[in-house]
Amino acid sequence: MSAPGSIAPHEHAHRRPAHPSLLSPRAARLASIGGLFAFSLYLHQVSPVDDGPYPSCPFRLVTGWDCPGCGSLRALSRLTHLDVRGALRFNAITVLAVPWLAYRFVHWVRGTRPPGRLRPQHVDLAFAVLFGAFGVARLLGAPGLAIPG
Repeated sequence: MSAPGSIAPHEHAHRRPAHPSLLSPRAARLASIGGLFAFSLYLHQVSPVDDGPYPSCPFRLVTGWDCPGCGSLRALSRLTHLDVRGALRFNAITVLAVPWLAYRFVHWVRGTRPPGRLRPQHVDLAFAVLFGAFGVARLLGAPGLAIPG
């Protein structure tokens, strides 16, 4: 018997969380797959190389410099056309990160952990450091890192 206003132990299992999610984990995964597919299809059809209806980089608008992410959308667009060389010209770090991000996405969708001794957070950190170094090198004018006009 429980005290007035308290919840009996067997009732805890049926309580809803304080902040319920809009989607179940399965629905969120399916929505993510659909969103990624729709975005890829749109990016394939409406190229940012030809000044599609995409936003400009705020960092570049303010400073006039290319940020580490500048050219990523154009690189992804080129990848939807299987033009790896063209994608590398726009943003090499994005092209290098895509296989890793795809690997992580597949494991997230499947609800599994990567096999073996691989620590995904270490690879994530390595990409973050590489992304930062790429940005600094780009700001310093390293040859080959400017975005083609």
